[in-house]
Formats: sequence, structure tokens, C-alpha cells
Amino acid sequence: MNRNFQILADESDIPEIPDHKLDVEFSYELVCSDALLKYVTPEVTFTDAKGVQRTVSVESGMWEGNEHKTWKQIIHYDSLNVSNTATVKYVSKSGVAYQDESDFESVHNLTCLITIKEDGDGRRNNHTIIPETPPIKTTVKADALENFINRLCNSSLTRGGAIDMKGEITKIENEK
Repeated sequence: MNRNFQILADESDIPEIPDHKLDVEFSYELVCSDALLKYVTPEVTFTDAKGVQRTVSVESGMWEGNEHKTWKQIIHYDSLNVSNTATVKYVSKSGVAYQDESDFESVHNLTCLITIKEDGDGRRNNHTIIPETPPIKTTVKADALENFINRLCNSSLTRGGAIDMKGEITKIENEK
């Protein structure tokens, strides 16, 4: 038995589907004190929106601010079901004399702001910041400075997350 169905509809009966512009943004922000940057150069590794892993050595001309310097990297996606992370490692500068240093406060942190924006009828503007804590602040005594820098250079910070097809954050990367 062969049945053919034909649905006839007037164009005015078809609901108009609004255009939605979706933007998922991973905004990374690295904060370091001037005192710390005298001894280390941060290297940040992340994956760009095309899936290419990049490592950026954050040098003196790339910072904003005065006492606490800020460097930013923003990655945009125009779809859901994406993930991204950034990791900062510190590389000690050679030729720096530790014995000349007085006590100082080391400030450093990497944060990730995940924002989901959609315009049109389905407006949403969800965001999550990782971590929700202030920058890591450590008072370093002059005689412990070299050990502090060595420990810092043997560690890393990773931040980021994943967003599913519903626009929900399903994974948060917040590793020290």
C-alpha cells in the first residue's frame, strides 16, 4: 500500500524562526606583580578557536597596568559543545641577583571568565568565573626568594571549562 501525503501550507502559517547569534567566550586574565616579573616570565598555553595549541611568552610590552600587571586572551566560539583551558607556567629569568632583594609581596593568578551570549528571542547571558578567589598573594622574605621562585617555576595553574549542547557548563578546570 503506497500512500503519498502532501502538506500544503500558506507561507503566513509557517512561524518565523529568528536568527540567533551565539557567542561563547573564554576570557583568560593573568595578573602578576611587578616584583614577581623581575624574576620570572609567564608562558601561557591555550587552544585558539581553530583548535591550534599556542604558547605565548608574556613579555614586558604585553602587559597593562602599573603595580599589578594584567595580560588578557579572549577566545570566541560561535557554537555550543566546546571546551578550552589555559595553563600558565613561570620560567625563571637568568642573571637575576637574588641577594639584592628585600622582602616583597608576590601576586599572581590566572582566571577564566566563561560567557555564553545569544541574541534574538532566546536571549541569554550566562557567565562563570574560575576561580572566584582573589589573586594568590605571598609575602616572600629575601632569604627565601630563590627557593620561592624555583618552586613557582616547577608548578603551573590551569583554568577553563567545557560547555555542552544545552549551553550548560559541564566541566570546570581549576588546578593549581
